[in-house]
Amino acid sequence: MPVVVITGRPNVGKSTLFNKMIGRRKALVFDVPGVTRDLQYGEAFWGGKAFTVVDTGGISFEDGTSITAGVHKQAITAVKNADLIICLFDGRSGLTPADYELVSLLRKSGKPVIYVVNKIDTPSNDYIAAAEFSSLGIEPIIISAEHSRNLDLLLDLVISRAGSINIPEEETPPDIQRQVKAAIIGRPNVGKSTLINRLCNDDRMLVHEFPGTTRDSVDVEVIFGKDKYIFVDTAGIRKKAKTKDVVEKLAVLKSLRAVEDAEVVFVVIDVLDGVTHEDLSLISHSFNLYKPTALLVNKMDLVDVPKSGIIEKISACLGELEGIPIIPISGKTGCNCGRIFKMALMLKDMSSRRIPTSKLNRFFARLKQEHPAPDFKGKQITMNYITQTNVSPPVFVVFTNKPGGIINSYKKFLAKRLMGLFGDVLIPVVLKFKSKG
Repeated sequence: MPVVVITGRPNVGKSTLFNKMIGRRKALVFDVPGVTRDLQYGEAFWGGKAFTVVDTGGISFEDGTSITAGVHKQAITAVKNADLIICLFDGRSGLTPADYELVSLLRKSGKPVIYVVNKIDTPSNDYIAAAEFSSLGIEPIIISAEHSRNLDLLLDLVISRAGSINIPEEETPPDIQRQVKAAIIGRPNVGKSTLINRLCNDDRMLVHEFPGTTRDSVDVEVIFGKDKYIFVDTAGIRKKAKTKDVVEKLAVLKSLRAVEDAEVVFVVIDVLDGVTHEDLSLISHSFNLYKPTALLVNKMDLVDVPKSGIIEKISACLGELEGIPIIPISGKTGCNCGRIFKMALMLKDMSSRRIPTSKLNRFFARLKQEHPAPDFKGKQITMNYITQTNVSPPVFVVFTNKPGGIINSYKKFLAKRLMGLFGDVLIPVVLKFKSKG
């Protein structure tokens, strides 16, 4: 598919246009410069044709922080790999010296470019905007991405221009046997983006020692063998009391939403910090959403201790969550990162497993005999039978004479015992109680 890259100065509306083109709010949008830092990819369809759209961070020609320089470098790389470029200007703020530099840069790239002036909400201002930006030696399209104004004209031109581009034939992808979507979550600066880059063998994600570099949730597809993995890099999550910046709050909400949409969750922690209260909160959040979860102990290259000792020490800190898989890794060196692929598929497979009826019946009969439910208001609770009604997550329904009389401690006990049916790995289950008949 043709690759269409949206570029421009910071805060000209690139992410808004990206979301409009792909038809959903994938990229984080907020009215301050520099919200987008990592490349966002999405598929767009128009006029019966499909193409890939890439949202980039703002190209800045001013001296800034090392993060700004990293964003700039990623955007330039995206431009080099583009088949077609949409260069976006801010019609509201008008022409700037940086716009001249940007046009010069794009002309030197030799790539076909569509020039677009954004944020012109009413047709009466079209002529003024076109006249102002024509001094760049271009004939721009005038749009308002926020209000979808003239978006159809832009998409028609994209299809027209992209159709005339000779796209090299891609290698035939392997027949995908299995697919899994895994969210990578954790506190700020535990090495999530470094890990994602290692998994996809590419500097796709911006990495910096400054906490909070990642601002948005980004899907990264990786083909490993004959299996497809969609890893979701997320912004660092920390306590609400510590999250005061509005953009960070929005980014955290998107990170939490990524957990909801994932089939499997990997919580990344820093081996130097051990298991913090925030780490436990993230693991619990994932489990409360019934997501099969594993713990990745990152930055093992910074310590000189046996992996078995690390696993034992970390496991002892998990309390009720003891039993979730723990993998000591180094995103920087790649140590043990290959195990993540196998673990993602295993967790998905286990969560989608049905316990054979005979095994479930034997389990339930033994449990009733050894650990009957406590009486409710002096009356005996009879648990008649249990059945598994769903998978991913596994759902079990217990039929009893007093569904409302089952105390919480017994519910937790029964759920934990049910998790044991899936082997040594802790898989979250949904447990319901219903009246018989």
